[in-house]
Amino acid sequence: LVDSTIVVASGETLTIQPGAHLQFTAWYPFEILGTLIAEGTEEDSIIFDCDTQTNPEGWHGLRFNGEGASDSYLAYSRISYGQALSYWPLSCGGGIFCMSTSPTFSHCLITSNSAAMYGGGIYCYNAPVTLEECTITNNSASSQGGGMYASLSPISINQSTFNYNTAGTGGGMVVISSQMELSNSVITHNTASTTGGIHCSGNPSPIIEKCII
Repeated sequence: LVDSTIVVASGETLTIQPGAHLQFTAWYPFEILGTLIAEGTEEDSIIFDCDTQTNPEGWHGLRFNGEGASDSYLAYSRISYGQALSYWPLSCGGGIFCMSTSPTFSHCLITSNSAAMYGGGIYCYNAPVTLEECTITNNSASSQGGGMYASLSPISINQSTFNYNTAGTGGGMVVISSQMELSNSVITHNTASTTGGIHCSGNPSPIIEKCII
């Protein structure tokens, strides 16, 4: 049970072993300024969440901030029930928040997170993020990017699924002034008032290859 904010300081490394379950008891963030290594296995994943019955407000998600967090790596991890509330930037990135950093996510499940503004599942600003074989599902954002929001962030997505995400704009994802390489992925059953699947603006020049939308 996590009953306070967790901080991985710049220059420090925290390694979380397979099978760990971090359950947040209130709206606490997991602040990563250094390196987080959370490498589960297919049989023994790592879970970041909360008990929605005792803590309906959720927790404040994984928040990667700064170059010091760029070597962070998550595999076979589940991030769920995070909520981004309040004002910017606290209102962005319900499950995962990335700013000026470049972590890598592999075989991760990002589900049932929400944001008051941008990026219900994942928020990226000036953050070159890599997603490999991830599932981003059932996330929501009141404004933009139910599954993912990326601004000024070159992103690489391969063999991943974005489904059942909702937002005002860009139910699946929003890509603004960012180069995106999207390959071998499925973007389906996402909904929004404007652009259900992928909303691109600001001359993003996306490369989309072998995908189902």
